[in-house]
Amino acid sequence: MDAPAAEPLVEEPRAPAPAAVVEGQRPKSVVRAATPTSSMEATAMQHHARRMRQRECSADASLARDEAASRREALAQKRAKAALMRRDAKAALFRETLGELRLATAMSARRRAIRADMAVAREARAGAPKRQAVAARRAAELRRVADAAAAAARKASLGATKRLVVAPTASVDRAARRQALANLDRLARAAKSTPDGAERVVDQATKAGVREDAPELLRGRQLMHRLKLDEARSIVAEATSVIPEYKARFDELTSQGCNRAAFGWKRKLDESLARQTEAESNILFHERRAQQDAELLEASLKARQAAGRPASSLDDDSENEVEIIEENDDAAAARRAVRRALRAARARAERDRAAAETAIRDARRRAAAARYEASAAAAASSIAAHARSMKAKRDRARRRHVMRERDAMKTKREAADALEKVRAAAAREASHIKKQRSRRAVAAFVRPRYEYAINEDARRAQLAADVAAAELEKLRCRRDAERAAADAAALAAQQDAFLRGAAPRPAFASSLDTMEAPLDPLLKFGGRPPPPDKPVAPHPPPDIREEVPLSTTEAARLRINRALARVMRRNFPTQLRLHYVDDEKERSLSLVLPLPAAWRARPAAKLVATFNALYAKKRGALLRGAALRDLRGNDLGSRTILEAARCGELRVCC
Repeated sequence: MDAPAAEPLVEEPRAPAPAAVVEGQRPKSVVRAATPTSSMEATAMQHHARRMRQRECSADASLARDEAASRREALAQKRAKAALMRRDAKAALFRETLGELRLATAMSARRRAIRADMAVAREARAGAPKRQAVAARRAAELRRVADAAAAAARKASLGATKRLVVAPTASVDRAARRQALANLDRLARAAKSTPDGAERVVDQATKAGVREDAPELLRGRQLMHRLKLDEARSIVAEATSVIPEYKARFDELTSQGCNRAAFGWKRKLDESLARQTEAESNILFHERRAQQDAELLEASLKARQAAGRPASSLDDDSENEVEIIEENDDAAAARRAVRRALRAARARAERDRAAAETAIRDARRRAAAARYEASAAAAASSIAAHARSMKAKRDRARRRHVMRERDAMKTKREAADALEKVRAAAAREASHIKKQRSRRAVAAFVRPRYEYAINEDARRAQLAADVAAAELEKLRCRRDAERAAADAAALAAQQDAFLRGAAPRPAFASSLDTMEAPLDPLLKFGGRPPPPDKPVAPHPPPDIREEVPLSTTEAARLRINRALARVMRRNFPTQLRLHYVDDEKERSLSLVLPLPAAWRARPAAKLVATFNALYAKKRGALLRGAALRDLRGNDLGSRTILEAARCGELRVCC
């Protein structure tokens, strides 16, 4: 039997949707609706809309949830990235600011550090051997005393009975062990507040060389197990209290179909269960070990009691070597005295060595402090120098700003005055024209009465003359308007033909070509006038070969070049502003020099000569070694005036 065909996820509509549904809008008018809607079609439209709503709700709900989640995630990523970028920008700015200071102080600090190191090494070389030599002398002297005491004891014990020595079970540093066991009580008190305090108790006891069955070690381990049990039981209690709530939340969200939210609670539930299981296994382990340690402690205390040894291993001498002396107490006393002297000598030598090491360490620390102070002083001085240079820079910028503001205000005032003059002239002209018109009107239409009053023939002739004059004026106005329109059309046609490359270049008279160069200012102080410029040859006639027409590319290139030349001619600056700032005397001079077209190819150094002459005239002092620079500080002396003028405002620097 064949398997049934797979059913589509979203059911297709049974009947094709009506045209109005497909278009997505109702028909606008009766003219466009071909037939009136029947009841069956209306029902189909309703059901189609409902089906579409069902399809969207069922298929797109999960999609919309995923999209919202991904949008939230992208937004969070973007915010995090923006925060990171802000933080990186701040850090980069901070690094950049401090980089210069670090660079400035590094070398001097390095030199001071090397010098301090050499001084410390010198001091250590001079001082340490002396201290070591003193300690060695003292140890040798003590050794000599001990050897003498041992020889005397040996002589005294020649007739003594034999000495039984029981080897120690473990060689123990008793002072260290006493110190460590004294620390145990303090550590046991601190163990309540720190999570690893109990382990530190056991570590301290073990480091003290206490044997496995010693009561102190067993008590420390019992304390550790007790603390671990408390911690594990609190974890179990907390998990037991929160697990039912997590499970209820998970079940509630799962029953509502909110799987994404439910998985968060599921994750918390799993973590709590895992922690509960681990804590329960820890409880079993520590309970078992605490029981073992309690049994061991009881057994060791019983064994000590049976052997007649004290309950504390601190007071127990049986862990050191044991001497059994049968007789000759004087020899035993001498041996004990020798042992005591040796022990005292060793302790003294240790103390001397520790004192020498402490002295060396203190010298090194002092040198490091001196190095640090030197580097801090160097950093402070470099920061102060940097602040001074910044202040000077700020002051210069402020002066420049004030100068420019003053120049701008002056220019604004000049422009306002010029505008006022132009407006006054225009008003005068307008009132003059108005008066003229009124006079003309009076002259044309208000005739003396007697011309009309004498006889009718004179009156008729006068009227006919007035009408003829009005007609002539109208004709003249129309002719002038037609002529202006024709001129404009001819000019537009000529320009269009030139831009298309179909006509030669029209000869324009440029005002730049006729502008006179200003007189050399040095002539005023007596001097020979410069020779007149050689006449410039006129433009060659345009080379338009009619027999070889231009290609499209050549015509386009020609058109572009001519348009560029026209724009450059229009944009060439006609004046140039020069600044001079005298920092010592705190004064400045700004000049605006005219730039005629004839100056374009002159070297820019000529501008400096002109400026020097004007400065000498104005201030009464000559400038020496002046150079022309743009506002960025680049030297412009070797360029032409045209190239310099393109830089905008210029400075004259000495």
